[in-house]
Amino acid sequence: MKRFLTLILTLVLAFGLVSCGNSNSTDSSDNADTANKTIAIIQFGSHASLHNCYDGIVKRLEDNGFNSEHCDIELLNSNFDASVSQTQANTLVNKKADVIIAIATPSAVAAANAAADKDIPVVFCAITDPSVMQNYTNITG
Repeated sequence: MKRFLTLILTLVLAFGLVSCGNSNSTDSSDNADTANKTIAIIQFGSHASLHNCYDGIVKRLEDNGFNSEHCDIELLNSNFDASVSQTQANTLVNKKADVIIAIATPSAVAAANAAADKDIPVVFCAITDPSVMQNYTNITG
C-alpha cells in the first residue's frame, strides 16, 4: 500500500510542479502566472483508510513546498453518494481546477467523466480495480 501511495503522490507532484510552480514573473498584468493554482480533492466518504490517503497526499505536497502560498487545496467529501461525487466533479471542472485528485472508485469515475475532453488532469487513489479506469484518457493513478 505504501508503494502504491508513493507512486500516486509522485504523479500528483509531477502535475503539481506544472500547476503550482512558483512564478517569478514581475509583470503584474499576467494574473495567470501569479494566481494560486487549485488542487481539488474529492474523497468519497469519511473512512479511516480514505482519510489516510488524503493525509498522505497533503503531507507529501507540503513536504515538497506546495503550501497555501502556492496552491489552494480544496477537499470535497461525497458522504458515500456517487451522485454527489458527480456534482462535485462537475463543479470543480466548471471552476477550472488545475488538477483533481479522486479518492475511491466512485469519485474517480465521476472526476474522469466530468473532466473528459478538458485540460484538467485527474489522479486517482484507493481504487480496488484500476482496470475500471482504462477507458478514460485523462486519468492516472
